[in-house]
Amino acid sequence: MTSQNNIKLKKYYRFHSKIYDFSRSFFLFGRKKLINSIAASNSESIKILEVGCGTGKNIIKLAIKIPHSQIKGIDISPEMLAIAKRKTQSNKNISLSEQSFLLDTHEKYDIVIFSYVLTMINPDWEFWIDSFANKIQANGAIYIVDFHDSRFGWFHNHMKKNHVIMNGQILEKLKSQFEVSYSIQPAFLGIWTFFTAKVTLKKEIINLKISDNDITQSTN
Repeated sequence: MTSQNNIKLKKYYRFHSKIYDFSRSFFLFGRKKLINSIAASNSESIKILEVGCGTGKNIIKLAIKIPHSQIKGIDISPEMLAIAKRKTQSNKNISLSEQSFLLDTHEKYDIVIFSYVLTMINPDWEFWIDSFANKIQANGAIYIVDFHDSRFGWFHNHMKKNHVIMNGQILEKLKSQFEVSYSIQPAFLGIWTFFTAKVTLKKEIINLKISDNDITQSTN
């Protein structure tokens, strides 16, 4: 993320952290479906990373649904993370970190989550998708829920004021580069649409990762 965009989002969430949990429940649709989908497919001990964990809503639910998991949440906003830390004090399997990008470059995860994050990372959202695709295990997955598109110009303008660009660009990239199962649904009588997606690596990339891992192990 560019430093300029980083500063803008930090400033934005300095205020919005105070109203986030209450206000976002009215329009950030699909989060519950995403969490249930992850929990239904993963019941064992797995490593989960949420990028842009905010106030901790998703990771708290995951910690309950998959109690043996190791969950890490990262966010750029100290105000949002302060709320998340208060809410997760009793969750021993949750760790939180204030950062815009992963520092533990060798760490791999079974699942990476983006919940209403990518449409706010402009112009670097493509870089983030590619980078975090390298953070998942060969058989891992990226789960995404986000704004998709709107047929109304006034709504696009409104969302841009809130740092969101939504013109279907996220899903188009995912479909061109990965194996993707997804659904697109309307919100508020069709004023906008949002999507949920499970993203996995294509078979040839998985085979390449396995080959690279074998080479690494043989040289150690």
